[in-house]
Amino acid sequence: MPDNHSHNSSLFYLCTGFHRSGTSLVAQTLADNGMRMGNELMGASFSNPLGHVEDLPVVRLHDKIFSINGVDWRYHDHAPLVKPNWLSNYINRYCVEKRNDTDLNGVKDPRAVFFLKDWHHALGPDLRCIFIYRHWSTACHSLFKRHSRHLINSVPAMVANKLNFSFWQHPDLAFDMWRTSNKRLLEFYHAHPDKCLLISQQAFVDNNLRVQQCASKIGLSANNFICENYRPTLMTENVQQSTINMLSTEQRQQLDDLWFELEQNADVACGNVPEIVKDKWFPAPRHFTHKSRPERRPIVLTPFNLAELSWQECFGFLVRIPTNRTDQQLFAALFKRHFTSVENYQTLAQITHKVGDYLSTKLAKMRAMQVDCQSWRIADWRLFTDDDRQWITKDSTELPQGNPFSLRPKTDLTKRETKFTFDLDKDWSVFLDLLQDKPRSVVADWLIGGLLYKACNDAQVYQAIAHIAIQHKLYAIAEFSVLYGMRLQQDAINTMTLGDVYRATGLIEPARACFMLANRFEQDEPGILARLADVCLTAGEYDDARIYLKQAGNIEPNHPVVEFCQQRMTPHVSSDPQQETTSTMDLSPMLMPDNEHYENVVNLMRTDYLQGKQRDQFYRQNAFVQRHNRQWLGAGLQHLAPRSQINLCSHIYSHWRTLFKPAVLATELELASQPAPEQINVEKAAHLKLKTAVTLFVNDVSLLSELFCFIENISAAVDLYLFVEPDNYIKLQQVLEQSSIQSLPIVTTSNQPTEQMLLQTELELVNGYQLVCRLTTLSLDGNKPLANWRLQLLFSLLGTPELVETIVDKFVQEPQLGLVCAPYHKAWANKLAEEIQRWRVHSGLGDSLVELWPVVGGMFWYRPAALRTFSEAEHQLEDAMTWQLPVSIYQNDFYCRFSHRLDD
Repeated sequence: MPDNHSHNSSLFYLCTGFHRSGTSLVAQTLADNGMRMGNELMGASFSNPLGHVEDLPVVRLHDKIFSINGVDWRYHDHAPLVKPNWLSNYINRYCVEKRNDTDLNGVKDPRAVFFLKDWHHALGPDLRCIFIYRHWSTACHSLFKRHSRHLINSVPAMVANKLNFSFWQHPDLAFDMWRTSNKRLLEFYHAHPDKCLLISQQAFVDNNLRVQQCASKIGLSANNFICENYRPTLMTENVQQSTINMLSTEQRQQLDDLWFELEQNADVACGNVPEIVKDKWFPAPRHFTHKSRPERRPIVLTPFNLAELSWQECFGFLVRIPTNRTDQQLFAALFKRHFTSVENYQTLAQITHKVGDYLSTKLAKMRAMQVDCQSWRIADWRLFTDDDRQWITKDSTELPQGNPFSLRPKTDLTKRETKFTFDLDKDWSVFLDLLQDKPRSVVADWLIGGLLYKACNDAQVYQAIAHIAIQHKLYAIAEFSVLYGMRLQQDAINTMTLGDVYRATGLIEPARACFMLANRFEQDEPGILARLADVCLTAGEYDDARIYLKQAGNIEPNHPVVEFCQQRMTPHVSSDPQQETTSTMDLSPMLMPDNEHYENVVNLMRTDYLQGKQRDQFYRQNAFVQRHNRQWLGAGLQHLAPRSQINLCSHIYSHWRTLFKPAVLATELELASQPAPEQINVEKAAHLKLKTAVTLFVNDVSLLSELFCFIENISAAVDLYLFVEPDNYIKLQQVLEQSSIQSLPIVTTSNQPTEQMLLQTELELVNGYQLVCRLTTLSLDGNKPLANWRLQLLFSLLGTPELVETIVDKFVQEPQLGLVCAPYHKAWANKLAEEIQRWRVHSGLGDSLVELWPVVGGMFWYRPAALRTFSEAEHQLEDAMTWQLPVSIYQNDFYCRFSHRLDD
């Protein structure tokens, strides 16, 4: 442990740099040598096996600011980053809580490059920064590698994986991120050179002694930078040509210029640039698709997102937003929140008034009036009325400006440009008619203008405005209009409409209160009763919902709201067991299992890296097995520009090479050149615990290579028998000779034998064996839903040596286990469920066979003794032997299991 007694305990160290630039390595080194890097550290993952060493409270804080701005960690100065006035206080509080008098304290987060001024404002002279930089080519190449890895983890279409796919949809994204991050870092370094240490990632490893010598510049000892946890295999020292080709010559020059500026200013520079190497072979994009997209696609900016903020946090953010970036939609989102205090609504009114959003100002005040009075009767409201008991009867033009029900002075219109000035003088009916077929934004502008500046004493006009606003989902405008109308005439209709507005925005309790008041205005109205049933349903109050719905149905059963609510109620109606009919069976436990949430794999990797890495490998293999990979990759590539297509193809295929052998990839991707079958080692030194044979029925010689790859996962000696029809015998011999595979027994069958004939021949051959793995070169149409079925069968029965060992152990441990089959393909689910139920009804074998399932696919492990007598079951599916096998095994006092449910 280094000696840190001489350090200044008031100093706080911020370690940052662009993603994939070595910040984790440096942070881990600091932590290993005595610096407290946080109490809630993000652990390891496949992309960072040493651990991210990021304190999650800081990560969450930075992500929170990104999220408010409608961006995420991919931010690259493509829009102004608005920061709330409380950010520096939050940073300071975090550091105060973390500090103590005996430890060095620090934190690492790549996101911090965009918050350096905020950290400096919070900590002042106590902040010290450790900046790590890496060459743009290797850093971005590492990003591409990581996010292509995330893509292959996913079974759904690539375009659905928006975050990871974005690096190819926007080919400049990774490079723009590198440029803006390092530009920010360099700007801060120039402003505070005495408080920063700028180090190249490569130099930190290759010239660590020099880094140690620079430690005193920021108040650290040399021992703090002694690096002993570096793994050379984790760092990419060269970059693929396809990554360089993502850039234009001009873009590359800009990145090179910034790299040289970093090198010139660094305390410990790199001194060299990565080598560019040719990509390893991969199938060309045209093998998967002939479509592509234009070279450049603009990044669409998203609106501000205040949903996760408290009210006080919202206010601290709103006051920092430039006026030109505020709009009614931003404030309208705040009115979808649960009702808050009078004080919060008054603060919101002040903020919206300052930026000129007068409708939101008035609506905030109306909400404050309701909360203050705790009543939905407008006549009872007193706040902002100057204790004028007659305010409710006065014309809106007579009310003082402080009252939210007053009109705004038309002098406002001369102070700013508006889109509705000309039409304000028109009659209300004409004014509203002009909104027909107008886009939502125009409708919003016109309605706001009319409500703020155009006098009206007709409650029905306000009701019409509210309906137009509801149609366009302009709920804040609708609420405002309804409240205006309720001041003139409060009845069941407009009170119910207000409840509809609240119901549409998820404000269940205000909606319930409005519907209850409307029900008092007009009792036994089915529409109101049905609405009360609906809010009760939403709140989970099913008994009350049934009561209201029954009352409404008795009055008018065909009322549209009643019928809608009855449909919603149906799933919650208790069924009569005597009236239940047999439904389609649920086969989901027997289907090919989906992958668990990948976060579970990451969590395991953080606690047990080796076990997590093994789970990660299986996760990726299982995702590959469940996709039609050629179609999947082609569908993604057609959304990309040609330069992105090449880079993504290269990375995806590079990952796939780590999952399966070339023969498997060639078969599944339907590549033109198929590798010859590899030599099968059937004379391995080890032996399985049971004498085992593998029988392989060859009806498609081109698929032998793939099957032999999986047979190799049997890590002990077995006997392999090939079955072939006479017409394929010569072709099979030729393939085996070309592959140097010799001495394999070949059994010639009759031409086009039935499955029953094949099994009888097979059983005679394997009579002396205790266990058999039965395989077939099942040939499938690559364009049909079952195209990946063969691969699923092979993977489920022979996917890994560990799986094979587990299956064999089960046969050893359970003498009555007769057969282990693969889970069903999902495309079979509905058909199999119907067939199984039909068969059980007509088989006459009784209800005791509830665990009897068909064996589909012709591949399985079985114990020959379990088939000593072979049943000729009458019922057949399209895939033969499905019922003969389980019936025979059951009648011979054995049972079956699925390979993914061996412990059931």
